Amino acid sequence: MVGPADMSTPVTRGELREEIQRIDLRLAQMATKADLAQLATQMATKADLAQLATQMAYNLDLWGGTLFERLLTELARHTKAVQEALSTQISTFDDCTQICLLA
Repeated sequence: MVGPADMSTPVTRGELREEIQRIDLRLAQMATKADLAQLATQMATKADLAQLATQMAYNLDLWGGTLFERLLTELARHTKAVQEALSTQISTFDDCTQICLLA
């Protein structure tokens, strides 16, 4: 068959059938209106996505708040441990200073 732009050259019935078969094969692979309608029922709507985004933001806030509380608790625990260790060292230093002054 001659190029698609050349409309003056005649084609045989066999060439025409062959081209129609190719077109039919390509059309058979395409989605039908029923296929698209069924797919559309399975897709999320804007409202569904907005609700999901709101729920995710809420969950993230909960998770972030819980994590923040845990971090504060851990920080307080470590700060208290450092304070107790420093207090013990200062107390030991005071005891040594008093012994040295008395001697």
